Amino acid sequence: MFLSSAKRHPDIAVLGIAGPIVDNTVAMANVSKWGTLDGYKLGENLKIKYFNFINDFEAASYGVLLLPESEFVSLNGKKVN
Repeated sequence: MFLSSAKRHPDIAVLGIAGPIVDNTVAMANVSKWGTLDGYKLGENLKIKYFNFINDFEAASYGVLLLPESEFVSLNGKKVN
């Protein structure tokens, strides 16, 4: 397992996952055979104090905040600012 070979163990984990997140649980939109995943139980099993799911679109949105302006693309012909 990755965590067992890591030099440091994380205290916090945030995982972007497909599906609506309700009370840190998710019934994945595209893998129904996994059932409902519980972030609190997963954090407990992995010994990660704070383990939270966020929606995958939310995770991508946070990533957009880090893009430099040179990566912006105008979709409507107007100047990007």
